[in-house]
Amino acid sequence: MNEEIKNIILNKLGIANANPEMQEAMLEQAGTLIYQGALIRAMENMRDEEVIELEKLTNENATPEQVLAFMKSKVENFEKIIAEEAETFVSKANGIMSQIGEK
Repeated sequence: MNEEIKNIILNKLGIANANPEMQEAMLEQAGTLIYQGALIRAMENMRDEEVIELEKLTNENATPEQVLAFMKSKVENFEKIIAEEAETFVSKANGIMSQIGEK
């Protein structure tokens, strides 16, 4: 996850001043959800052959970095999709937090 997205998540969720261990745990969980959402969205725009290639890659236990590099090579605006998914995650998380706070 790039620094810009990390900062968005930390600041918008209000955990920028939390201890580093908590920040890292939250970023890891958020990153997984954001990454999965971005993959799903990107796959909707990929050709069938590219999806099959991605499936082979993941079945071969590719690292997240390898999958990310593949996605960037196949989906022109993949970085933008990740940023949008990060914003969506933050928005949903804030909505949940506000509902919890209201009760």
